[in-house]
Amino acid sequence: MALISRGVDALFTASSGTIYEKIGAFRDLADQAAVPIYSFYKNGVLNGALAALSSDYFRMSDELLIPMARKVLIDKKERQRKGVASRLVTKRTVISH
Repeated sequence: MALISRGVDALFTASSGTIYEKIGAFRDLADQAAVPIYSFYKNGVLNGALAALSSDYFRMSDELLIPMARKVLIDKKERQRKGVASRLVTKRTVISH
């Protein structure tokens, strides 16, 4: 690889399925030259990258988004049951329920 022969300190792989499918093709060359590969996706690590700089979107959904949505929906039903008006405020508009 041209980058390895130029003496790069590290390789960073983009988030691309094509790259991750072919990572083995340049992983061996990088290993021989002691050049680490970093990924922006956790599957890069599974395929040979040293580390990944990424977010686990499934974990974020399970731990943050789903509980927040549940709270909003349950709280809304509780407020409606008790006869309390609720408002959703966005940057551009106010929606009353």
